[in-house]
Amino acid sequence: MVLTTSSPSDFRTNITHTLKRVAASPSAWFYAALWLASALVLAVGGAGLSVAVSLLVGCVLLLLSLLVVGTSRPVPAAVAFTGGAQRRVWLQLGLVLVVIVLTAWNNLAFHHVLPPGSAIPGWTVLVDWLGRLGEQWFGTGLGSVVVNPVTYVVIPLVLLLLTGARPGDRPVDGSQAAGEFRI
Repeated sequence: MVLTTSSPSDFRTNITHTLKRVAASPSAWFYAALWLASALVLAVGGAGLSVAVSLLVGCVLLLLSLLVVGTSRPVPAAVAFTGGAQRRVWLQLGLVLVVIVLTAWNNLAFHHVLPPGSAIPGWTVLVDWLGRLGEQWFGTGLGSVVVNPVTYVVIPLVLLLLTGARPGDRPVDGSQAAGEFRI
């Protein structure tokens, strides 16, 4: 992250600008409605403590996000992809979506929301093996220490790299900071 704010007014301006953009975003409102519906389902189901903890975590994440927004430079305009680059982006998005669905299904099974026997061939075997490995390395009940980083980060990262995403080693045409991914 590059700190670019030179005064408290720049910090406030960055935060205000971002909050206005988020408030005008239909996606943000959809996410908020989905989160509230989920919280309502948990509260009605007797898991009020989970809702309270989630709200607390959400407030901490909001504070941290606002600190990042206030101290970083604005994001450059979106780039339109055409031809092969557009197909590659759709492929990458599709693969990430598949991983999201697999991890969501696995989490529903883990939390006993799905009936027993809802295993996904291959994926469930991998997750179970990673869980056993985590428990072997870190102790009983700590299998998720290995499962979560591998399923949430390593597998999507490898898939993205195999489909052409590359970390940038220097700024490209002034619109990309070092360390960001190029499509």
